[in-house]
Amino acid sequence: MKQGLRITFLTGIFISVVFLTGLRAQNQNVAINNTGQPPDAAAMLDIFSSSKGILIPRLTTVQRTSITPLGLTQQGLLVFDKDLNQFWYWDGTQWIPIQGTPGPAGPTGPAGISGTNGSNGLNGATGAQGPAGANGIDGATGPQGTAGLPGTNGLNGATGPQGPAGPTGPQGLVGPTGFGVGPIGPTGATGLNGPTGPQGIAGVNGTTGVAGANGIDGATGPTGATGAAGANGTNGINGATGPTGPAGAAGANGTNGTNGINGVTGPTGATGVAGTNGTNGSNGTNGAIGATGPTGIIQKYHVFGTAGRLAVTSTTVTVQPGLTQTFTTTGPTTVFVWATIGARSTATTTGAYANIDMMIYLDGTFLPLGGWNRFQVTNPSLSNSFGTCAINTSFTLAAGTHTIDLRTKILTVSAGNSADIGGNAATDTNPGELSIMILY
Repeated sequence: MKQGLRITFLTGIFISVVFLTGLRAQNQNVAINNTGQPPDAAAMLDIFSSSKGILIPRLTTVQRTSITPLGLTQQGLLVFDKDLNQFWYWDGTQWIPIQGTPGPAGPTGPAGISGTNGSNGLNGATGAQGPAGANGIDGATGPQGTAGLPGTNGLNGATGPQGPAGPTGPQGLVGPTGFGVGPIGPTGATGLNGPTGPQGIAGVNGTTGVAGANGIDGATGPTGATGAAGANGTNGINGATGPTGPAGAAGANGTNGTNGINGVTGPTGATGVAGTNGTNGSNGTNGAIGATGPTGIIQKYHVFGTAGRLAVTSTTVTVQPGLTQTFTTTGPTTVFVWATIGARSTATTTGAYANIDMMIYLDGTFLPLGGWNRFQVTNPSLSNSFGTCAINTSFTLAAGTHTIDLRTKILTVSAGNSADIGGNAATDTNPGELSIMILY
């Protein structure tokens, strides 16, 4: 009866899909159930069952990351990664794992052996200058370094402007008048003025000699006839310069000349002994503690069948080899279970069949809600036929040690037929899998 319902249900789905494809403009949402309840107005696809779930595609990590194309159009794509025992969805740019709510962190394990140091990373940008610390106590003065070689003299600066003349000193004593006055020679013709020569450098003024005393005037003779003007006589010897008068007030300083080129710096003297370090400044106030991030999945298990149950005809519920897992919880938890199993008919006659039940047991007790499924293997021709079935369910558990296992039995089998159920994951296809995820 259930087989007939299953075929009718699947046929109905197929017809509904074809019908909906042709009437997409008239119907915007779809319901899949066995109650006749219409779809919820807010859902494109409304699925209801009190004993079954949705089996999401199960891929390896390599298969998942090889899906193409992947982009914004595929945003929301959902798969179950068998290698990592996690649901993953595509957010439009990358794969994101669906994390559960993990419990508190366990104790820290012993430290592992230190690995070799990695190469130094690039220097980060220089941070802002911190406030200057208090100056440390001055260290003792180091010994005087050896004097550097004298630098070459700088060029002389330009001469400053002449200061104002000081006051004239007192008149020195008048020197004596020389003896006799020679006759005045005739005046010679005036020569042409020669070109003015360049101003010579002023010589240093000699000291003024003491003026000689005037001689006694002779008696005045008769005036003779004026003779021709004689040539100018040679100047008499200057009298000795009188003593220098007191120095006048100093004139204002002239403008400083430009500095000469610095001489070559001598070698640096030896460094003095470093002074003691100043006291460290007090530590700054610690920043506020950031919010605690969400916790992840605490426990997860994934086991495979280790051997098949061969030529089964028994209707006794039996544990599938390898599909058992025992674990301990530390508090109230939510447990998710996914299980699959495959079977093959042993007869090779057309129409040979076997109806097989698969069940989840918790601590030796059958789970009545969501822990059971049934499938049929039927030969369409003169050859063996294969079939698979799956269960997805969840429930809550109290703290303690628990065991979950997958069991199977034959419901009915055609005459002369039996079924090989499950197998060895290393050599057989559809050997059976049991995945358990525990969330706190």
